[in-house]
Amino acid sequence: MSYEKNRRYLQWIEVKEKIKRIFKSRSRGQLSPAHSNLQITSGLRELLGRNGKTFWKKIRHLGLKVLAPVLGLTLVIFCHVLSLMGIGEFSTPIKIFNQQPNVFCPADYTWTLWALVFLSVGRSLYYRYRYREDYYFVHLYDKLYFALNLLWMLCHIVWLVFLCKDHLLLSFVFLCGYLVCVSLMAFRQADSVMMQQFQYEIGYAIGLHAAWVLVVLLIQLSTLMGRFGVSGIGLIGILWAVIFSAIGLAISYYFYRNYHNVAMVIPMSWTLLGIALKERQGSSFNQSEPFMAFIALAFLLAFLTYVLQIELTNYRRKRSKSY
Repeated sequence: MSYEKNRRYLQWIEVKEKIKRIFKSRSRGQLSPAHSNLQITSGLRELLGRNGKTFWKKIRHLGLKVLAPVLGLTLVIFCHVLSLMGIGEFSTPIKIFNQQPNVFCPADYTWTLWALVFLSVGRSLYYRYRYREDYYFVHLYDKLYFALNLLWMLCHIVWLVFLCKDHLLLSFVFLCGYLVCVSLMAFRQADSVMMQQFQYEIGYAIGLHAAWVLVVLLIQLSTLMGRFGVSGIGLIGILWAVIFSAIGLAISYYFYRNYHNVAMVIPMSWTLLGIALKERQGSSFNQSEPFMAFIALAFLLAFLTYVLQIELTNYRRKRSKSY
């Protein structure tokens, strides 16, 4: 390495360490956000004066971290729309799940929740762009979510391809990987004090996404069991549907109670409503189980009543503290 390159490299390391020290001071509360942003800006300007080429490489790197998740989400939505059309040899996810009688599979309209999930994910990515001037937020957001965002998008696309080709077992493997990615995002959101301040902007989107992928995994698991000879209707089917419903409700309640993320209540509640309407007496479903409709409706009402009671209690506590 030449003397000039070595000098520029050492200058870059010096400024980089200075910015790291500013991040640590801000996380400990020793610096205000405005003061820390001013110091970081001065450090970047100092770097620009010393080594403009390296600086613009970093700027392009930041642009990539904004554009890559947006392009990935666009590709996911495009693949999802194509999967609903069932082009060529590819079937649709709804047809795959309805190939065999299964009382845990909800009504077709339940799958419209994907639209709300994609909207919430797009909204969270927008906040990454909106707060781009807050260097500490951008650094922490990219550290926590950037790689996991790309990984779940890849798992989603591969899962859709295998599912529409009717390879249920392979698609289930990638769906498990998909769930691991979004679950890690939910855990990181809950463990970060900084990101807890963005619960409405980012936390609810991650919670809704993780809870819905969990529901889809349980539905696909019940469908996969039907492929291996386990009956999805009758007493056995109702028993497995009750077990899957209890698992989904327990996990949703755990995250809601411990991480105060009310968005995780929505997917399981929406699914139980879809099951109740599909299995009700007189529905268009050929082999409906009215008793399963009653169980799903009972689970739904009990779950929502309990959640509403907790929310009212928290609201009264906050209101009493304000006076």
